Amino acid sequence: MATKPLRKYIICSSQRSGSKLYCQLLKMTGVLGAPSEFLVLSKVEARAAEAGENDLARIVLGRLAEKASPSGIAGVKLHFHEFSALTGRVPLESFGGFDVWVYIDRRDRAAQAVSLATAWQTNQFSSRKEATGEAAYSFELISKAVDRLDEDKIGWRRYFDAHDIRPHGVIYEDVMDEPERSVSIVLDAFGVAAENPIRLADVRSEIQRTDETREWAERYRAERIHRGMDPI
Repeated sequence: MATKPLRKYIICSSQRSGSKLYCQLLKMTGVLGAPSEFLVLSKVEARAAEAGENDLARIVLGRLAEKASPSGIAGVKLHFHEFSALTGRVPLESFGGFDVWVYIDRRDRAAQAVSLATAWQTNQFSSRKEATGEAAYSFELISKAVDRLDEDKIGWRRYFDAHDIRPHGVIYEDVMDEPERSVSIVLDAFGVAAENPIRLADVRSEIQRTDETREWAERYRAERIHRGMDPI
């Protein structure tokens, strides 16, 4: 819970972009709150129902305050379709919007799409959850995942352009190579220093890549070219 005036940031993400891992690194600093998807509209509405509160903006502000560090900084992570649903019911101006915008993306679009297609089949969206199905290579399903991810990414870009927002950019592969530097993007935006060391090893359990999924990404890239489609 914050002891200083609330300052807010949002991690603008798409599925399987490494945003959960990045948010865990941000939380590790001790000064950037505990960013996660706690402002998904269904969760906000459920909290409002529990509290008997009709003003969803008050629920949003309350949840942000609960997730803030003593520094007064709170963060939230949302995919574009989640952000659109939330702000369709709770306009940004009703809770003061965000002071800092961060957009996380992944260079390897094929690997991201394979990861999403695999999660669809196994229903395992986190390494901490048990798989309830088996994954198999499917060109069609991976292509569907590419399209779904592109919708979110295009949605964010259009929103940023329409509202003259220039978000801080973070790339998943850079987070893996230089976690401290990637985390410093948000620290520097608020002018604060981390209270704790950043250790990627402490969150590596969130990484779900395997040799098989790497092979599927290579196979998918090759098959797209063979079918005369644009490479990714």
